[in-house]
Amino acid sequence: METKTSFTESIRLFLMGCKILWNASPFYFIVILTVSALSGFISPFNAILWQHVLDLITEVIQSGQWTNLIIGFLLAFSGMNLLTYLFTEFLQYIKQTYSDTLDLFITRSVLQKSSAFTMSTFDNPEIYNHINMSISETGSNCLTLLDCMSDTLTSAIQVISFIVIVIRLNWFIVPICIISAFPLLYLSLRMNAYWYKIFSQRSETNRLIDYLKMLLVKNENIKEVKLYKISNKIINFIGSTFTSFLKSDKRARKKFFAKKGLAEALDEIISMITKIIIVVLSIRSKSSLGTIILYFNSQDNLKASIIAILGQISLLHSSLLYFQSLEVVDKTYIETQEAQGKRLPFQSDFKYIEFKDVSFRYPGSERFAIRNVSMKIENSKTSSIVGFNGSGKTTFIKLLLRLYTPTEGQIYIDGININDIDIEEYYLQISAVFQDFLKLPYTIFENVALRDECCDMEQFQKAADIADINGLINNLPEKEKTLLMKDWSGGVDISQGQWQKIAIARSCYGSCAISILDEPFSSIDAISETQIINRLSNERNGKLTVYVTHRFSSISLADQIIVMKNGGVVEFGTHDELMEHRDLYYELYIAQLRRLNKGEADRAAGIDNKEMEEIQDEQSRWSGAVTKSKKGKGFI
Repeated sequence: METKTSFTESIRLFLMGCKILWNASPFYFIVILTVSALSGFISPFNAILWQHVLDLITEVIQSGQWTNLIIGFLLAFSGMNLLTYLFTEFLQYIKQTYSDTLDLFITRSVLQKSSAFTMSTFDNPEIYNHINMSISETGSNCLTLLDCMSDTLTSAIQVISFIVIVIRLNWFIVPICIISAFPLLYLSLRMNAYWYKIFSQRSETNRLIDYLKMLLVKNENIKEVKLYKISNKIINFIGSTFTSFLKSDKRARKKFFAKKGLAEALDEIISMITKIIIVVLSIRSKSSLGTIILYFNSQDNLKASIIAILGQISLLHSSLLYFQSLEVVDKTYIETQEAQGKRLPFQSDFKYIEFKDVSFRYPGSERFAIRNVSMKIENSKTSSIVGFNGSGKTTFIKLLLRLYTPTEGQIYIDGININDIDIEEYYLQISAVFQDFLKLPYTIFENVALRDECCDMEQFQKAADIADINGLINNLPEKEKTLLMKDWSGGVDISQGQWQKIAIARSCYGSCAISILDEPFSSIDAISETQIINRLSNERNGKLTVYVTHRFSSISLADQIIVMKNGGVVEFGTHDELMEHRDLYYELYIAQLRRLNKGEADRAAGIDNKEMEEIQDEQSRWSGAVTKSKKGKGFI
């Protein structure tokens, strides 16, 4: 990750930060800068007041006559101190309120933009790290940018004011004060760049550690964590990782401590020489005690203000580096929007979806997950996709869902390239059940009616009937309003099978043109599965439904069956047609029924023992080939 920025890039990032601050709240932005500007006049004004107080006290001592002007100046001095306190507290109050507003604005902006990204974007670890840093760090660094701007404005006004005062004695003092601050600035810039680089390098590791920490305390993981005793392994990994970080950081801090000590010593020597010059010049010009003290204070305050400005520049430089992550998110979002461009409406009454010479490999991989797939899926029919683990079934579904774009070839809907169709309209007409379906800490009602903000009770009840979750709902304390997941107060735990039924109900909520079910019954008993399939068949009649499942009880009911192997479609047809071919589908079907029915499948298919032995030998060859290609055994 880039840790250096050119001046032009820094300006661009600075303007980006200012735009974010303005968009979050113009009112707070203006108020903070205005109060900061006014605060800059207080310190030089106090120095001048103190000069007059000291001169008046000296005059009283010399003349022996009291003057009430002393009381007036002291009252003004106290008033300025009170004003300083009020400004400081007011700024603190405004900044705290602004911080919450800013954090919400940035979080919402980053999440909305990242939600438009393609799956391939999230597959890129570098971009994923930028997204994570944008969410976790940009808010605090925007606030740091605001602090830098407000503090720099205050210090700049102080610098100008004290230069006006000091230059009355000798202009040469001003460049000395400015030059003496540069070693500390340079060192500060080096330190900030170093720590940003370290943070960037550790971003992915820190994400992993955060994930592992949550894994150890997440309710649904506790049983396996205890059973396999993995706590110590994870804790040791976290401990060893942090220990290596601490050792590296300790060495860096020692090095920077030594360099900063030398820079501070040099600065103090120059400051002492400057004070001697002020004393000599003041004595020569026969300045009063108050004037000498004014010059002393002005020189100290001038240098402090210059160091403050340079320090803010250093801090600003560090904050701007984090804006690079936000810039990556913005750039990715713009590229995603441009890639989508102007889109055609999606026609829910389409005739077919066609894969034409489609090949795909995942980002960063040289192996094709699917290769040269050409076929048509007809609407108003039920399709099933079968094949070994790693045969390309899930990848096929991801391409159909436009989660990825084909590496080669095209996908068409009624002759229109799928990428030319408005993706929002397309997704509104698609429902899906994935193997790794969402489990949200919401009520059952909200989990099912996830897409619908209005939450239609009639649609919910219809979906609940199809997915067979009425029994579950009636046994819960708050019925459909019961909060799920015991991780949260008032929440309850339910079984994996019950969660899967809720995911199916979610896919049935509303009326979508396309329904995709990827292993939707893996945790559901056979009786419930049969009931749900029958209800789904009635509900989805005349619409496209695509199953990815290894259970032939549902596969054999499909209008069209797609058999995949090694990323290609090797068979396509109805159950009866494929059984007549006596190829891969036939062998897998008979092998599964034989395991379940212990020979009844043999008689049903009209085959003898010798033929069944041949089928088993063929099945072994398939499984062996899959194992060698690291796709694992089994039919899914």
